[in-house]
Amino acid sequence: AERTYDRIPDHKDPYFCLATDKEEKYVRIMYYETSDKPTVKDEKYLRDERINSLVFAMVNNRLDEYVQNNQTNVLGAQTLYSDVARLQRNFILFLAPKPGQEINGFREVYTEWQRAYRFGFTQSELDRSKENTLSQYENFVANKDKVENNNWATQLYNYFLEADPFVTPEKELATQKEILAG
Repeated sequence: AERTYDRIPDHKDPYFCLATDKEEKYVRIMYYETSDKPTVKDEKYLRDERINSLVFAMVNNRLDEYVQNNQTNVLGAQTLYSDVARLQRNFILFLAPKPGQEINGFREVYTEWQRAYRFGFTQSELDRSKENTLSQYENFVANKDKVENNNWATQLYNYFLEADPFVTPEKELATQKEILAG
């Protein structure tokens, strides 16, 4: 039987959802943009995913610095991609604003995301993000015998059902070094 996949319907107007819980202490805001997931997962895909990871890491580092220095109206913020369906994923802009600062907090975080999108990053931000990425991969290779089975199972699941590449940790490190050098 032919396998079919459902899509989230495209729409032009923004959707808004408000969920309340009297036991929840803080407000959380999540902004989503849905896009198609890459269907071909080749070397270009690996490079694009590494670039996305670097961008998210650099934006998240900026947001963390603003929060740590108390220069913002949010308690925390993060950007990421998350799968939403077999064929689509969401870009997510998440934030927890300070009490009474919901609009200002969202404006600040969204503005910072747009600033990064339009103007990029400094060389030192990029270098630091590359160093952190390589360090994470090197640590993974050094401790590959300590990786829990659940991690390997998830990678195999993604290989069979999502067509994500599944390679040895050493090959992954070599590939990431090559991508980051370019």
